[in-house]
Amino acid sequence: AKPESSGALVTQSHIAKALHDLGVGQGDVMMLHCSLSKLGYVVGAERAIVEAALSTVGPTGSVVMPSFSGDLSDPAEWKYPPVPPEWIEQIESEIPGYQPDLTPSRGLGKVAEYFRTHPDTKRSTHPQSSFSASGCYADYILSPHDLSDRFGPQSPLARIEEYDGWIVLIGAPLNTCTILYLAQFSRHDNNRIVRRSP
Repeated sequence: AKPESSGALVTQSHIAKALHDLGVGQGDVMMLHCSLSKLGYVVGAERAIVEAALSTVGPTGSVVMPSFSGDLSDPAEWKYPPVPPEWIEQIESEIPGYQPDLTPSRGLGKVAEYFRTHPDTKRSTHPQSSFSASGCYADYILSPHDLSDRFGPQSPLARIEEYDGWIVLIGAPLNTCTILYLAQFSRHDNNRIVRRSP
């Protein structure tokens, strides 16, 4: 059977031009959310998107992406998918703890996971809500990432805001835009919740 064509051919240079046309340039900080499956046929797939983003901000800028690992949470609260109650104790005793360089992201797509493993990318220390960054501001953006402040004023999101960072969604829906968590955190009626992680 022939593969179906979406009618769109996308290249690294197309993506770089689109970012440039938006106004993103050398020295900028850009948080990127991308859904590869929504873009048509991308020559070079996730690598092309990451390389286009990195070349657009250049060595004097930084690219940031979420690298969440929501499966490092209480399995009794899992919903997508839920697990049988009789599995919970064994999951808790055997799930590997968070290691920034080894723990994969979950549910964020191929582009974010490729970026997480890119040779020049660093990752924050939050076991469930980490961010990955590459470029000259990466260390500052990622650290500290306080356990009790995953999306607030001591988080990578706040430091992206400090730099007037670009928030770019390529094929990704608005509800995946993590900067909205910072706005939500800034409301004064937040309830404190307790989460645990291996």
